[in-house]
Amino acid sequence: MKKLILPVLILLLFARQTPAQHSPGEARRIVAGWYERFLGREPDPPSQVWVDKLMRGWRDGIPHAAAHVLAEILSTPEYYNRAGGTQETYINHLYFQLTGSRPSPRVLRYWVNFVYHPQGHNVAYDMLLRYSPGGNAGRPSWERYRDRDREYEYHRPYWRDGSR
Repeated sequence: MKKLILPVLILLLFARQTPAQHSPGEARRIVAGWYERFLGREPDPPSQVWVDKLMRGWRDGIPHAAAHVLAEILSTPEYYNRAGGTQETYINHLYFQLTGSRPSPRVLRYWVNFVYHPQGHNVAYDMLLRYSPGGNAGRPSWERYRDRDREYEYHRPYWRDGSR
């Protein structure tokens, strides 16, 4: 049953809707679901910042606004430490939560190297787009990320300090 629910939730995450279709209550429910699923707890008062960002992204018509906000949550120290506190355990944990399976050694190496790429991509955001039903298909390519849409604030994961 869980294998069926995750793809449906991710599909809903990327569904195109107009800003008029969204309410603060809906945003709070979505963020609460993310907290329960990915952080294993109920949202606290500071989680309102994610609700506000989600509402702002929808209002401004930002493509994949929900993916941007979820990626920021998945790039927090709380999620990183919950996943094991190393880049390898983080990638393994995130990949498993998004796909329901463990990454192959080649896929793990790709995503760990992705963290060290000079452009400093947000691994969580790129994994969300790649492994969602509406994500990019085909072989990973650095070229796909070169001309990324710069309209939305883009955050590096907090542990990406350039050292190995």
